[in-house]
Amino acid sequence: NNSPKIKQGYLVANKMARLSSSAEENAKMIYRSTGLGVYAVVVRFCTMPLEKTAMIMNSSQVSGTGQMQQCFRIVFKNGPLTPFLTVGPASVTAWFFQYSVMGFVFQACDRSLSSLLEVDRVPYGKSLMVPYEQEKKRNAWAAQAASPATGPHAGVSAGSAAAAVVTAERSALVANALYGSKLVVAPMVAGAIESVVANRAEAQRFY
Repeated sequence: NNSPKIKQGYLVANKMARLSSSAEENAKMIYRSTGLGVYAVVVRFCTMPLEKTAMIMNSSQVSGTGQMQQCFRIVFKNGPLTPFLTVGPASVTAWFFQYSVMGFVFQACDRSLSSLLEVDRVPYGKSLMVPYEQEKKRNAWAAQAASPATGPHAGVSAGSAAAAVVTAERSALVANALYGSKLVVAPMVAGAIESVVANRAEAQRFY
């Protein structure tokens, strides 16, 4: 079991099983987008009564007094499952692609802007459950710099240590400002791209 050939084959198999960082990131983006699409289908299906109620309440099908009662009579005309009976394969397909594509576009925008601005990406997956590591590192570095006795400026004058602290704080402010700007710009760009694509698809569908 410990022959060189078996060990070599095991190493080759492990190397082939590993993905490059770029391929791994692309696979994660597809995985997250697919999960978002499935989640959207489940949520939209479960909230069909609410969606139908909102559509009918904002239509000319109800009027006068007791509009809510009129609306409920229309929504549940054939029983409590009436709103769900209108969901078909086309609805499921549309919901899935609408949200999965939106998720993929957002991740692509986040990835591109993070690389352009040289800031961290939005936390995904397990990263959501742990503290922000970069912030912890900045805080730890600032704390060390603030203490000439224990930090990297040990033995230097108080004025030099204070200047180093100010520089570190300014760098942290710039990094936070860039990161905050990306958090605003990324969803705006993703939404604009999705709106253009969705509107074009709707126009082609009707015309």
